[in-house]
Amino acid sequence: MIKGRFFCSPAVLLVTTLGTIGVQAAPAVAAHPYQVIPPSSLLRQHLGLAPPPIHALPSAKASPSAASRAHLFPCHEAAPDGRCGRVSVPLDRAHPSRGKIPIFFEYFRHRDPGPARRAILVTEGGPGSSITQDGFIGPFYRDLFDPLLRKRDLILLDQRGVGRSDAIDCEPLQHASDLGSPHIYRNVRACGKQLGRAARLYGSGNVALDIEAVREALGIAKLDLYGGSAAGQDVQSYAVRFPRHVRSAVLDSPFVASNFDAPGSQLDDFSTDSAHALPHVADLLCARSESCSAERANAHGNVAWLAQRVRRHPLDGTGYDAQGTPHQVHVTETFLAWTILNADDFGFTSLSEIGAAADALRAGDRVPLLRLAAESDASDGDAGDPTAFSVGDNFARFCTDNRFSWDKNAPIATRMRQWRHARDALESGRFDPFSVDGWLARPISPVGPDPCIVWPAPKRHVPPPIPHGAKFPGRVPALVLTGDLDLSLPPPDSKPLTRLWPHSDYVEIANSGHHTATNTRSDCADPIIVHFIAKLRPGDTSCARVANAVSFPGVGRFALIADDARPAAVNQGDGDHSTPADRKVATVATAAITDAFRRSFIQSEQAPGVGLRGGTFSINFGDAKATVQLASARFAKDVAVSGTADYSYESQAIDATVTVDGPGSEDGTLHVTGVWFGFGVPNTVLQIRGSLCGRQVALRCQRLSFAHQPFRESRASSSGRGVSGSEPARCAESLTGAWLLPRSGG
Repeated sequence: MIKGRFFCSPAVLLVTTLGTIGVQAAPAVAAHPYQVIPPSSLLRQHLGLAPPPIHALPSAKASPSAASRAHLFPCHEAAPDGRCGRVSVPLDRAHPSRGKIPIFFEYFRHRDPGPARRAILVTEGGPGSSITQDGFIGPFYRDLFDPLLRKRDLILLDQRGVGRSDAIDCEPLQHASDLGSPHIYRNVRACGKQLGRAARLYGSGNVALDIEAVREALGIAKLDLYGGSAAGQDVQSYAVRFPRHVRSAVLDSPFVASNFDAPGSQLDDFSTDSAHALPHVADLLCARSESCSAERANAHGNVAWLAQRVRRHPLDGTGYDAQGTPHQVHVTETFLAWTILNADDFGFTSLSEIGAAADALRAGDRVPLLRLAAESDASDGDAGDPTAFSVGDNFARFCTDNRFSWDKNAPIATRMRQWRHARDALESGRFDPFSVDGWLARPISPVGPDPCIVWPAPKRHVPPPIPHGAKFPGRVPALVLTGDLDLSLPPPDSKPLTRLWPHSDYVEIANSGHHTATNTRSDCADPIIVHFIAKLRPGDTSCARVANAVSFPGVGRFALIADDARPAAVNQGDGDHSTPADRKVATVATAAITDAFRRSFIQSEQAPGVGLRGGTFSINFGDAKATVQLASARFAKDVAVSGTADYSYESQAIDATVTVDGPGSEDGTLHVTGVWFGFGVPNTVLQIRGSLCGRQVALRCQRLSFAHQPFRESRASSSGRGVSGSEPARCAESLTGAWLLPRSGG
């Protein structure tokens, strides 16, 4: 997995020996603000093997009206219901004699008889991700747009330098692209040198011209364009050039290069919006989680306190990641912001636990924060097969499209001076709650200047993403979608597009992360997308405001010992004879089970894991359920849990039978069942039955329905634990739900 944002620090001052200085560990997030990460967790990998059912499409035996201009051939296993196609275009349109590049696409013909004059054209984000070489994403788009294919064709296109469109393969950048690598600048510079004159020919301007070549070759009069994340720039770049061939445009969590030319816009290559998004998303997750909001007024205050704490006193120690591997970590403010809080495990693990981890550290308990640090510690940055994801294209395209605080035409030493000047002019509160030095740390860290600073200078006649002075078409309707939990491109990054596109609708979806069509709220985003293309209006968007359609329970507290925990609630009339101590032991025993599932689900490779405070667990993924074996796993120090727990993919419920070795005589057997968290489930309740110390227990851990207790969006300040420790526990506090959708995209 590639990690980190392409923003590194001002310490890259040895211009002639770039790549020789060590860098801090990079975050487990997209290597660039608009880069896609392939699925990393074991659960997503497992579920990703079975994409959604695809409605049968007729074989495209008949060719389109202008098919003679496009080379069409059987796709075989890749797309047996369609045809594959290829159109050759000049690599450098200013010098067409210097060679051509193939633009590859998959083509699915409409179902009704007769010719089609419209087609949906889809490209994938990253940049660098192939829409045709991913085992899930291509079939996913075919399923999503199938209701629209009665009279429309569907085109899935690999941009130049991606997938089967002559993917860029820069060694060793492809296999050592982690920004934690001391050689990242050297590798980026070597990639630019390898591409030579072509280094600036992979931008969105050329991609738009390639799309037009494919449209013309297929004889399609009008396109309905869809692009998510970086592919949103494809939509913009094409629409401003060829508006008469665009019927509609859907931009999902789009990157917007064009807003740099908007009146009043400011150039910002310091990722300011991301700095503000981190505490904001932590706040939203906590406010919408009963277990978290019952303990603290907000999570923003915890993030601010923690940033100040590690700014003054960095935390050193050993943490264990989800595979049980020990990591020696040095938690600074920069590491907190870019490595821990930005960690991308598809479930917001760090952001949903950070409030409780901060409270634990405040009380002298370092273990929860050290574990989060270990889990988000850098990998080797190996991106694998370049035809699936090309790191070279990721740089070639972003370095061409984006504008920076330095002049691309200047020598590298001059660029460095320009960047430092822009950095020194930043106001002190620019990145609150993080300091300027923490967000842009010295020496080299995962932030600014972007490694694009060593990319080759642009040649003449390179098509820009948006031509100077161009305007978005006033008669072409556009839909801009974003998620309020998006960390890659927060809503303030994408929303300005609606001010530039005259005929546009904006929908912000609650509890959705990046790329809404493939994220946790696809149940809301996908029907809106289909309706918009069909009717040229978004239709009913009320689902976007329903935050409890997906449950993201956060951790309320990390109990050091059972006596620190909230007691589980008593099921009245069920023969419960538990004591307050029994109920607290039941709470932490249940947390040990759910915590083991959570850590298993974020593993990048299957391996035995360790409990928060000791013991082990292991997981086996079956066709219908995942099974965890616990061996003295400890969420609290004095409660060891052993036994078996199943998690059903379909019912979203657990069924666990475990033995408990608690403090003193607090021993026994518990059976834990019920919905753990849910998609559209109003109550998530875990029933706990069995015996402790010879007493029958009939308890429950419940996250109350939002219908009965509305979520709180945010609070002005943190006030610590908001309710008495004697109140019944909200025990659904260890898992967030984002892993359960076998979808990727960015």
